[in-house]
Amino acid sequence: MNILYIGPYKQSDEWGRKSRALLGALKKTGHLVTSRPIYFAPPSWSYTEEAEYSTAEEYDVLVQFTLPSFAVYNGRFKKNIGFFNTDTIDHSLTSSSISRMKLLDEIWVENSRIHEHLSPRVGDTKVSLVKPYMDIDLEQEVSTGRFAAEPIMRRGEFEDKFLFYFIGSLEEREGIEETFCAYLSEFGQDDQCALICVLERPTEAARAKDLVDSVTSRMGAIRIRGEQPLLHIINPDGPLPAEARFAIHREGDCFVRPDHSFNCSMLTLEAITSSSTPIINKRTSAYDMWGDEVLWGVDSYEESSLLRSRNFDDMFTSKEVCVKPVVLSLAENMRKAYTDKFLRDSKRDASVKVKKDIESDQYYESLKELLCS
Repeated sequence: MNILYIGPYKQSDEWGRKSRALLGALKKTGHLVTSRPIYFAPPSWSYTEEAEYSTAEEYDVLVQFTLPSFAVYNGRFKKNIGFFNTDTIDHSLTSSSISRMKLLDEIWVENSRIHEHLSPRVGDTKVSLVKPYMDIDLEQEVSTGRFAAEPIMRRGEFEDKFLFYFIGSLEEREGIEETFCAYLSEFGQDDQCALICVLERPTEAARAKDLVDSVTSRMGAIRIRGEQPLLHIINPDGPLPAEARFAIHREGDCFVRPDHSFNCSMLTLEAITSSSTPIINKRTSAYDMWGDEVLWGVDSYEESSLLRSRNFDDMFTSKEVCVKPVVLSLAENMRKAYTDKFLRDSKRDASVKVKKDIESDQYYESLKELLCS
């Protein structure tokens, strides 16, 4: 079987990470895979993808990693598949998007709730659940790089602390505000821990300060500033390299990422395979897949997606439903992760098994079956 894959795998953001992971999973099925990049943001990772150089006279399957409104049908392929990386449940799908999806032979999604919502709306088009995939090859490539020996977070007053850490941006849909609220309300100066927020791209220092000030003002006078626990924001000079990201996962004790997406963040998967026991929302595909054995699950609720800013005008609107963390539950899970070493070690042991599973050929058997069905 010959497969043509189209996706934004040359972006360095979450979309790029997920697109590369799916491309890697397709290559592990043993079929010939040819790839072509598309862009939803400026390309910021100039690497050569070997699948761009593999060619075939004819292709059997077209796999598109895109949005419903950009999906296309091409009759030259025996099977047209769309992988829709939608973070929300969209109750306002336009007739144009529905029409495009109905033309496809199959749609892949990774969250059971999105699957249940989409299935009755796309006619005879098959909607299938796929596993969360990860770019294992990238982790192996960067684990011996220059960041492996240089501490990024464990410096100075943070060297001997239990490190909660967040990787991402200051965008509200990534759960940064809830993370700050939970941490500052649950911990105090006497706790031997710290929360470090590592930004993936340079951000105005004033904006970061404003966010912290906004969170503390909303919380009220819980304690005087001198009694607050350690909280630090790392603002890089340029885009955070993959080597640094994996080094941070290895340094940290507990990754905190209660973002508002139903899907599994690649950062969460990286943290799992680095045994840093992530704290994430329930209702997400990662929690559905691995549950409390591996993860700290935060109680969550479904809410209209109301954002101050968005990349596309028709995404994350009030007609869409996202999943948000309950701050009290997030704080409780952070406290458990900090105090319960036995449970933390148990989750780490389970994470090692997950990594071995993802690295095995058996993990990709279900993807082979979907391609051939």
